[in-house]
Amino acid sequence: MSTLANGEDGSLIERFADALWMERGLSRNTLQAYQSDLRKLGLWLEASGRPGLLGTKRADLLAFLADQSKNGLKPRSSARLLSCFRQFFQYCVRES
Repeated sequence: MSTLANGEDGSLIERFADALWMERGLSRNTLQAYQSDLRKLGLWLEASGRPGLLGTKRADLLAFLADQSKNGLKPRSSARLLSCFRQFFQYCVRES
């Protein structure tokens, strides 16, 4: 069973979004975009046979970004992904 399906990654994504809302007051649209980006990464990791979000390595992120770019990801969206991932993994380190 996937980590998104069994709730581990999904719960982590929700806690991250709540923390961003409380700490930084980000807009609902930004929070939804970040949640969508993280879910997309989680599904890609699962489809690629990689571990869930907490097991993500730098090489996994680079491969995901390359795959998204190959499929037409625009530079502005790529920048948002990088910002999202940076904040998410900083949150994970801080909360562990």
